[in-house]
Amino acid sequence: MIVIYAIRIARAPLDARLKKRHAGPLSVATGAVMLYLAWDWLRPEGLSAVYFVGEFAGVLSVYLMSCTLVLATRLMWLEQWFGGLDRMYRQHKLYAVWSILLLTPHLLLHFFSDFDGSQYGYAHRAASVGMGHLLGAVSAVGLLLLVLISLGQVGRILRLP
Repeated sequence: MIVIYAIRIARAPLDARLKKRHAGPLSVATGAVMLYLAWDWLRPEGLSAVYFVGEFAGVLSVYLMSCTLVLATRLMWLEQWFGGLDRMYRQHKLYAVWSILLLTPHLLLHFFSDFDGSQYGYAHRAASVGMGHLLGAVSAVGLLLLVLISLGQVGRILRLP
Protein backbone atom coordinates (compact mmCIF):
# COMPACT_ATOMS: atom_id res chain seq x y z
CA MET A 1 0.00 0.00 0.00
CA ILE A 2 2.85 2.34 0.82
CA VAL A 3 4.45 1.71 -2.57
CA ILE A 4 1.16 2.37 -4.39
CA TYR A 5 0.69 5.62 -2.46
CA ALA A 6 4.27 6.72 -3.19
CA ILE A 7 3.87 5.97 -6.91
CA ARG A 8 0.57 7.86 -7.01
CA ILE A 9 2.18 10.92 -5.39
CA ALA A 10 5.20 10.73 -7.71
CA ARG A 11 3.02 10.57 -10.83
CA ALA A 12 0.61 13.32 -9.76
CA PRO A 13 1.05 16.62 -11.61
CA LEU A 14 1.99 18.60 -8.50
CA ASP A 15 4.67 21.12 -7.70
CA ALA A 16 7.84 19.63 -6.14
CA ARG A 17 7.06 21.40 -2.84
CA LEU A 18 3.67 19.71 -2.65
CA LYS A 19 5.17 16.31 -3.38
CA LYS A 20 7.82 16.80 -0.73
CA ARG A 21 5.24 17.17 2.05
CA HIS A 22 4.35 13.48 1.78
CA ALA A 23 7.93 12.35 2.43
CA GLY A 24 7.67 12.62 6.22
CA PRO A 25 4.58 10.46 6.73
CA LEU A 26 5.81 8.02 4.06
CA SER A 27 9.15 7.64 5.82
CA VAL A 28 7.43 6.97 9.17
CA ALA A 29 5.17 4.36 7.55
CA THR A 30 8.12 2.77 5.75
CA GLY A 31 10.03 2.64 9.03
CA ALA A 32 7.09 0.85 10.66
CA VAL A 33 6.99 -1.73 7.87
CA MET A 34 10.75 -2.25 8.10
CA LEU A 35 10.41 -2.64 11.86
CA TYR A 36 7.77 -5.33 11.37
CA LEU A 37 9.89 -7.20 8.83
CA ALA A 38 12.93 -7.13 11.12
CA TRP A 39 10.85 -8.13 14.16
CA ASP A 40 9.29 -11.03 12.24
CA TRP A 41 12.63 -12.15 10.81
CA LEU A 42 14.32 -12.18 14.23
CA ARG A 43 11.41 -13.91 16.01
CA PRO A 44 12.60 -17.04 17.82
CA GLU A 45 11.10 -20.44 17.04
CA GLY A 46 8.35 -21.60 19.35
CA LEU A 47 7.07 -18.14 20.23
CA SER A 48 3.29 -18.00 20.09
CA ALA A 49 1.54 -15.64 17.69
CA VAL A 50 -0.36 -13.96 20.53
CA TYR A 51 2.85 -13.18 22.36
CA PHE A 52 4.44 -11.90 19.12
CA VAL A 53 1.51 -9.55 18.43
CA GLY A 54 1.71 -8.19 21.98
CA GLU A 55 5.45 -7.69 21.69
CA PHE A 56 5.25 -6.01 18.30
CA ALA A 57 2.44 -3.72 19.46
CA GLY A 58 4.76 -2.52 22.24
CA VAL A 59 7.68 -2.02 19.87
CA LEU A 60 5.55 -0.12 17.37
CA SER A 61 4.17 1.98 20.21
CA VAL A 62 7.70 2.97 21.26
CA TYR A 63 8.61 3.71 17.62
CA LEU A 64 5.61 6.00 17.16
CA MET A 65 6.24 7.72 20.49
CA SER A 66 9.83 8.34 19.37
CA CYS A 67 8.52 9.87 16.14
CA THR A 68 6.21 12.01 18.27
CA LEU A 69 9.14 13.27 20.31
CA VAL A 70 11.13 14.11 17.17
CA LEU A 71 8.18 16.05 15.74
CA ALA A 72 7.78 17.89 19.06
CA THR A 73 11.21 19.48 18.54
CA ARG A 74 9.72 21.62 15.71
CA LEU A 75 12.87 21.44 13.59
CA MET A 76 12.56 23.87 10.70
CA TRP A 77 14.09 21.52 8.12
CA LEU A 78 11.62 18.82 9.16
CA GLU A 79 8.59 21.05 8.49
CA GLN A 80 9.00 20.88 4.73
CA TRP A 81 8.84 17.07 4.77
CA PHE A 82 5.47 17.16 6.55
CA GLY A 83 3.97 20.15 4.70
CA GLY A 84 4.34 22.86 7.30
CA LEU A 85 4.16 23.26 11.05
CA ASP A 86 0.39 22.74 11.28
CA ARG A 87 0.55 19.42 9.42
CA MET A 88 3.54 18.40 11.50
CA TYR A 89 1.53 19.06 14.68
CA ARG A 90 -1.34 17.01 13.26
CA GLN A 91 1.01 14.09 12.59
CA HIS A 92 2.51 14.53 16.07
CA LYS A 93 -0.93 14.15 17.65
CA LEU A 94 -1.86 11.25 15.37
CA TYR A 95 1.32 9.32 16.22
CA ALA A 96 0.78 9.94 19.95
CA VAL A 97 -2.78 8.65 19.83
CA TRP A 98 -1.76 5.58 17.81
CA SER A 99 1.10 4.82 20.17
CA ILE A 100 -1.28 4.81 23.12
CA LEU A 101 -3.79 2.70 21.20
CA LEU A 102 -1.03 0.19 20.41
CA LEU A 103 0.06 0.18 24.03
CA THR A 104 -3.29 -1.32 25.04
CA PRO A 105 -2.94 -4.62 23.13
CA HIS A 106 0.67 -4.77 24.28
CA LEU A 107 -0.42 -4.65 27.89
CA LEU A 108 -3.29 -7.06 27.38
CA LEU A 109 -1.53 -9.61 25.18
CA HIS A 110 2.00 -9.41 26.52
CA PHE A 111 1.60 -9.05 30.26
CA PHE A 112 -1.67 -10.87 30.85
CA SER A 113 -1.22 -13.77 28.44
CA ASP A 114 -0.87 -17.35 29.60
CA PHE A 115 2.63 -17.60 28.19
CA ASP A 116 4.10 -20.06 30.65
CA GLY A 117 7.76 -19.83 29.75
CA SER A 118 9.27 -21.68 26.85
CA GLN A 119 12.99 -21.74 26.30
CA TYR A 120 12.82 -18.21 24.82
CA GLY A 121 10.51 -16.60 27.33
CA TYR A 122 9.76 -16.43 30.98
CA ALA A 123 6.81 -17.13 33.19
CA HIS A 124 4.63 -14.04 33.26
CA ARG A 125 2.74 -15.11 36.33
CA ALA A 126 5.90 -15.21 38.44
CA ALA A 127 7.45 -12.08 36.92
CA SER A 128 4.28 -9.98 36.95
CA VAL A 129 4.93 -8.79 40.49
CA GLY A 130 8.38 -7.45 39.58
CA MET A 131 9.45 -3.83 39.64
CA GLY A 132 9.71 -3.67 35.83
CA HIS A 133 6.06 -4.54 35.35
CA LEU A 134 5.02 -2.05 38.02
CA LEU A 135 7.03 0.74 36.39
CA GLY A 136 5.65 -0.23 32.98
CA ALA A 137 2.09 0.00 34.26
CA VAL A 138 2.73 3.37 35.94
CA SER A 139 4.34 4.68 32.72
CA ALA A 140 1.43 3.45 30.61
CA VAL A 141 -1.10 5.17 32.87
CA GLY A 142 0.96 8.38 32.81
CA LEU A 143 1.18 8.37 29.01
CA LEU A 144 -2.52 7.69 28.74
CA LEU A 145 -3.29 10.64 30.99
CA LEU A 146 -1.01 12.92 28.95
CA VAL A 147 -2.71 11.94 25.70
CA LEU A 148 -6.19 12.28 27.21
CA ILE A 149 -5.43 15.75 28.54
CA SER A 150 -4.03 16.84 25.18
CA LEU A 151 -7.22 15.88 23.34
CA GLY A 152 -9.47 18.87 22.81
CA GLN A 153 -12.69 17.58 24.33
CA VAL A 154 -11.06 16.31 27.53
CA GLY A 155 -9.15 19.57 27.95
CA ARG A 156 -12.39 21.54 27.66
CA ILE A 157 -14.15 19.30 30.16
CA LEU A 158 -11.33 19.70 32.69
CA ARG A 159 -11.09 23.44 31.79
CA LEU A 160 -7.38 23.25 30.99
CA PRO A 161 -5.79 25.99 28.87
